[in-house]
Amino acid sequence: AGMLCAPPLCQPATRFLGCYSLRTGALVVAGLDAYYGIQLILLHSMLLGTIEEPRSEQLTWEAMNDQRPTGERPHITHNSEWWLQLMDLDTGFGHHLLGLPDQANLISGLLYGIVVALGALYTILAIQSNAPNVSKVARYFMTFAHFQILMYVFVQLVKLPKLCRVIQRQYLTHLQMECHVLWYIYVWRSAIIIAVMSFGTWVFASYSFVLTFGHNAHTAVDHPEFAKAVEHPNPSGGAQGRPEGKPSGESR
Repeated sequence: AGMLCAPPLCQPATRFLGCYSLRTGALVVAGLDAYYGIQLILLHSMLLGTIEEPRSEQLTWEAMNDQRPTGERPHITHNSEWWLQLMDLDTGFGHHLLGLPDQANLISGLLYGIVVALGALYTILAIQSNAPNVSKVARYFMTFAHFQILMYVFVQLVKLPKLCRVIQRQYLTHLQMECHVLWYIYVWRSAIIIAVMSFGTWVFASYSFVLTFGHNAHTAVDHPEFAKAVEHPNPSGGAQGRPEGKPSGESR
């Protein structure tokens, strides 16, 4: 739950890295997200251009209805550069995710990267130009940032059962190692990426919170109007904090 913590569910940040404004932090976070989207576009474009798939692995109705287990399908080794395989392991959408052909997964990753990049670039433009709707854009981007964390966690969890059995044998031809070593590297790299994404989301959510509730929003997480309901006296008990039936002038 901590990776999705954002104001007012947790204390908002007041500065970015101690000495920079939240606006600067929001621009940095949106810029990193744009880089993430562009990286997804380039990664899946290169993988689509280098992978030679048989008919059973292409985006066709026949391939989508192939009921054979992954291990019984034609064994294809995907030879690409080691750095491309490492990027594929970290953020790629391939590897027969959810039983779909690689071509379908890679196209999905490409389209997802386009959406991420366009959303981040539009947010940067709104912040830089001080657009009238910048607070609304910031709230939408904050919601989308949380969605990106959930999507990344989902994809990484789906890869786990196939990490050594399929992914290492067919996709990581330059990264051969023992299975438990691959698991260790994979889990730690995923955890670091999730931590960075969570920190960035918290910084941007703090900026959005200040835009919505004013520059003094960090002094009180609750909206000022919320206090009225808490301090409202109980009609049956007299003034707040006085036991029922006890005169107002009587003290302990």
